Amino acid sequence: MASAVGPDGKSEADPSATSRVRESITGGLLTASAFLFGLVSLTYPFGRDQGLYFYVAREWVKRGSIPYRDVLDHKTPGIYMLHALSIVLFGENAWGIRLIELFGVAVCGGLAAAIASPSDQALRRDVLGAGALAMSLLYFGSFDFWDTAQSEIWYTFFGFAAVVSSLRFSSIARASVWAGLASGVAIIMKPPAIWFALVAAGVVAARVRRSNERTLLHWLHTALRFAAGAIAVPAVVLGYFALHGSLSSLIDVVVGANSYYVRHEAGAASVRDEFWNGVRHFAPLSVVLPMGGVVGVAVGRRERHWPTAQASVIGLALLAAGFAATAMQGKFYLLHHGSMIGPMCVLAITAIVNSERWLGGRFAGRTVASFLFALFATSWWTGGGLAVWYSDLTMAWAHHQGRASDADYAKSFSRPRHAFWYDQSVQVATWLAAHATAEDTVTVRGFEPQIYALSQRRHAGRFFWSTFLVSPERAYRREEWIAEDERDFLAHPPKYIVSLDWVPAGVDSKAWAEQRGYVKVALMGGAAIMERRH
Repeated sequence: MASAVGPDGKSEADPSATSRVRESITGGLLTASAFLFGLVSLTYPFGRDQGLYFYVAREWVKRGSIPYRDVLDHKTPGIYMLHALSIVLFGENAWGIRLIELFGVAVCGGLAAAIASPSDQALRRDVLGAGALAMSLLYFGSFDFWDTAQSEIWYTFFGFAAVVSSLRFSSIARASVWAGLASGVAIIMKPPAIWFALVAAGVVAARVRRSNERTLLHWLHTALRFAAGAIAVPAVVLGYFALHGSLSSLIDVVVGANSYYVRHEAGAASVRDEFWNGVRHFAPLSVVLPMGGVVGVAVGRRERHWPTAQASVIGLALLAAGFAATAMQGKFYLLHHGSMIGPMCVLAITAIVNSERWLGGRFAGRTVASFLFALFATSWWTGGGLAVWYSDLTMAWAHHQGRASDADYAKSFSRPRHAFWYDQSVQVATWLAAHATAEDTVTVRGFEPQIYALSQRRHAGRFFWSTFLVSPERAYRREEWIAEDERDFLAHPPKYIVSLDWVPAGVDSKAWAEQRGYVKVALMGGAAIMERRH
């Protein structure tokens, strides 16, 4: 540590060095708290969506089955790539993707803090740590296993990386390229990220406008750099699928099937209703933080300190972009509101940074954690809040101590309103693992892909889930796909079919399996296990 000589001739510590050490310690403690708070997520199982992403990625990594062509799902490729990375690094389990997400949430909070910090000042470690903790509290405190490990956190992550790039690179040319590249990755994660990309582009444009080079040529060069960066990553991904003969399938599913789905599945009653649903779920932060952003803009303008106003403007713009990303999907499932969490984190850290400056530095780093926790704890009595996290934590701890049985623990992850019975999935998967070898194929009808992950078994064809074959809202190319499913079945008849006992007809039913030589050998809740006899 640097030192100086005081009036008495004795060595004194450099105040700036002491401050940096204090910031580092505070930042480390806050970041550690962020990880500790989210640690319970490592105990989460797969829900339907996570099981689906895992299955596509596993078949891609383990058997070379190309998404869209060989296994059908309708998400953009980014989420499968993350699950593939998890499988390569950690094997076939549910906690690997959760561990990657835990780190992703902390880093995303750091990016939020970088956006919230005035762009004319160096980033402080305690503020970055506060961002990590705020993001962890907001994300893991609002969402459980069902709504985490989705695409939203990742397109927020890369969308924020785009905004940070547009703010923090000293060269506008470099800022535009890197912001474009990050935007391209975000869009690969999920197309609604386009709204965050527009915010990043707006920040780059604002920098050009304030620069000394406001010529038409400079505007054009900057726009081309951003566009080139944004196109580069999707182009590489699309090139990969083209080289593997799957590009037409990707376009057919991601564009064609998704367009049909968006048009035909009933979404929210109205955008206004779902806007207020989101506000209620994240209350009171969804009200308090935007108000703080407006105050930040007003004070920054009054003090003629553009970086202060800019941070609040960007935070509010990101919040609007987050809601636009939710509204763009037209479904308003709670997980879609995940795009609101990152922007609220930006506004929370903006409020902390502004308060510290306005209070003359007395709002020190050591109070950041209590400030965030006290503000967020008030949401305990709303739709989200700490009650979600606390319920998961107490059940995980009870199971660890043996006070909750495996069956009780599995049942705690059931969601009756979604007709999702995780304990039943465990029973079916355990039965399949005991009666089918690793070489045998099985078919799980309906939308229960988590059973494949739990049983470590696979389906031989493209349609490992049957929603696209039966749901009226997803009837895109219905007759063609049913015929393709039948061809797959005849070419590779599975040893077992898990049919839906309550469905009277169609590919999901026992009758369909019985007509093809299968008989019921077990019944677990609504799942009828059918065995091939001839």
